[in-house]
Parts: sequence; structure tokens; C-alpha cells
Amino acid sequence: MKKTIVTLTTTLVVLIFSGVIMAGAVDSLRGGQALTDNAKEPVKKEALVVKGGIERSYKQQPPVIPHKTDKDEINLKVNTCLNCHSEKTYEAKKAPKVGDSHFV
Repeated sequence: MKKTIVTLTTTLVVLIFSGVIMAGAVDSLRGGQALTDNAKEPVKKEALVVKGGIERSYKQQPPVIPHKTDKDEINLKVNTCLNCHSEKTYEAKKAPKVGDSHFV
């Protein structure tokens, strides 16, 4: 019984001190910036607008959108992208069709 208590106590002490040693080596991902400092605001860039669209490099590549989408509504009930890019309307609107992988 005494041997078990000594073993458990020794193991507990080793675990406690190894945790303290490991905690001292943690580096923050934000570097030297304190939590109270405000981060720099990211630079806003204008959306790329390309007439005729941007061709896809491979068959199931996600679309590169060459127009603004700020006011487009996309949720479970409405997807305004499909006004131009659906299978029924893409030819008339001269827009690329939404990939079949989007409907899986």
C-alpha cells in the first residue's frame, strides 16, 4: 500500500511540474501585440470586374466572380445568382452555368 501511495504521489508531482514547464514555452499567435491594442483595419479592395467573365482552369473549379455580389441574396430559400447562372437562363444571359457540383 505504501509503495502505491509513493508511486501515485511521485507521478502527480511529475505531472504538475511538467505542466508548469510546458506552459512557460507558449508563444502567442498575435506576437507582441497586447489584447487591449486595436488591430489595423484591413485595406478594402475594389471588386474585379471583367467583361466576358473569367474562364475556369479546370472542370470543377469554383467560380471566379467577375462582378459585384454585395447586394445578392443567398440563403436556403433564395439564390439571386441563379437569376443569370441557372441551367435555364445562363445561355440567354451569356453567363457561365453554375457547376453541377453545386447541386450535390
